[in-house]
Amino acid sequence: SQDRAMTEEIERLRTIVSVLSFKPLSSGVHNRMDALHVLGFAPSNRPSRDEIRTRFRALAAVHHPDGRFGNHQRMSQLNAAMEILGRGL
Repeated sequence: SQDRAMTEEIERLRTIVSVLSFKPLSSGVHNRMDALHVLGFAPSNRPSRDEIRTRFRALAAVHHPDGRFGNHQRMSQLNAAMEILGRGL
């Protein structure tokens, strides 16, 4: 039904917003769990290399300091997360 489709779309958009608006970790990114959090994955998730890269690119496009919604701290934590996760790939 149309109501169900609308409800699913609203939930999808809420998920996107929650991933995009992650709160930077006050102590920085130090381990795999921190890195997954910054990229919007659950701590128990085992994302593929492609999933990690896709998520990073999407978030980097939003948080790059030169962009309209840029945020240096978030971008720094995204880069740190990629460095940590890159070691385990």
